[in-house]
Amino acid sequence: MNKKELTILTVSFYPRRLQSTTRQILLYNVLINNTKGLSTYMNKKQMDDPKHRSHP
Repeated sequence: MNKKELTILTVSFYPRRLQSTTRQILLYNVLINNTKGLSTYMNKKQMDDPKHRSHP
């Protein structure tokens, strides 16, 4: 593989990788900002777990 091919490969590959990383960061920020939804989810998860259930 010569240098020109390598450059084309890198240029065509990189933006997609950058985009997915940006998407992950955005999703993470949404998750952090949505703490009410997250705590509701955690509470439901605990209630589904038999160890945390308050009544048998």
